[in-house]
Amino acid sequence: MTAWFLAEYFPHLDRDKIIRFSLIHDLVELHAGDTYVFATQDHLESKKEREAAALRQLQTDWSDFAELVDQIEAYEKLDSEEAKFVYALDKIMPILLIYINDGYTWKQGSITVADLHRIKKDKVSLSKEIKPYYDQLYELLTKSPHLLPLE
Repeated sequence: MTAWFLAEYFPHLDRDKIIRFSLIHDLVELHAGDTYVFATQDHLESKKEREAAALRQLQTDWSDFAELVDQIEAYEKLDSEEAKFVYALDKIMPILLIYINDGYTWKQGSITVADLHRIKKDKVSLSKEIKPYYDQLYELLTKSPHLLPLE
């Protein structure tokens, strides 16, 4: 929903493509499960394999909807500005939600601003449209030690 809302402010991007990518960007997680960015190294390393198997399962589950798999593959290539937009937005949405929830997840996992920035900055930088939002969030987080420490 957020991507759909923001698409209006970036008319050079294809809104329909943004909406399609938003709908399917996490669909493989139905079978692969979500991979938390601060998960164990083993879980992080198995992500590509789990998601490839999940995509094959979706091809079987939705054999009569080939466009679904085509869109997932197009999104995962990250070779369009719309895919980068959705990908980068997906990386900042948890930050917004955890911030609104008074940093609960960060406090539980002893996450620092430096940890978060190390993992998010390059991913978010893929989208020139989303990066300024992240930059503002990062600045806000550096001024919010009650939510998570700097280091």
